[in-house]
Amino acid sequence: MNNFNKKKKLIYRKFFIGYCSFFCIPFFFLSFSLLQGAGWKPIISGIPLYVTIFIGLTYQFIKELRALAREERGEPEPPPKKNYWEQD
Repeated sequence: MNNFNKKKKLIYRKFFIGYCSFFCIPFFFLSFSLLQGAGWKPIISGIPLYVTIFIGLTYQFIKELRALAREERGEPEPPPKKNYWEQD
């Protein structure tokens, strides 16, 4: 059990650093644009990019936690999905 707790702790630490870095990006651009006198417009135009990155980061976090929980329960990994062109 201790091994799974270590892995979970490492996953939380990795994503804590990732989320902190993610939230620093808009603040960096905001501070730079305010110093230049541009206001909030550069931040507002970048919202779709920030939302996309946030969704991707959250998706990966959930995916890794679910994989760890599956490994902890002793379940096998799901088989890889075949693409459209591969035959059964």
